[in-house]
Amino acid sequence: MGRRPAFDEAEVLEHAQDAFWANGYEGTSLEDLLQATGLSKSSLYSSFGGKEKLFLTCFDRYRSDRAAEMQAVLAAAPGLPGVREFFRLIIERDPTSSLGFGCLSMNQGFEQAHRAPAIRDRVGEDLDLIRAALRDALAEGQRLGQVRPDADIAAAAASLTITFVGFQLVVRAQLDRTPMIQSLDYLLGPVATDPQE
Repeated sequence: MGRRPAFDEAEVLEHAQDAFWANGYEGTSLEDLLQATGLSKSSLYSSFGGKEKLFLTCFDRYRSDRAAEMQAVLAAAPGLPGVREFFRLIIERDPTSSLGFGCLSMNQGFEQAHRAPAIRDRVGEDLDLIRAALRDALAEGQRLGQVRPDADIAAAAASLTITFVGFQLVVRAQLDRTPMIQSLDYLLGPVATDPQE
């Protein structure tokens, strides 16, 4: 029977995730990870297999958490209100919190996806998940009479998904968020039965 690690794995992963989220993969050194997690180099390697494997573990943990959060937001306000709320939470993120670092998945799309197939595949899966969830929410909006019956919800969901990528860049760069509100109104206005919805 193997020895149990002398640390809280969930806490270690959270601290490592925050380091990667703040600094990116390349910008996070091994020393940064040792300082963030409190682990020794030997413990980090024996428990997580090194920087790359630790990153992928943190990344998958992050992706699972964010997917669950998105589903919860959309379920709490079915249809178009849920879509608006999902994007409102992005627009109003506190820039001093970890959420102010943008989306870790989209950040990695910019940083690593062009050269790392494992990252590219994950980012692609995340975008597919977001697009499908938004399409389902818009379809529910049609059923509830919030979305015009002739609206192309597949095209709208695709446009909103690409907008999500841009929003995360604006948040990460700490740019003026006013254009985000204007963009969201512009995209949702034509599909809504009530433009104020």
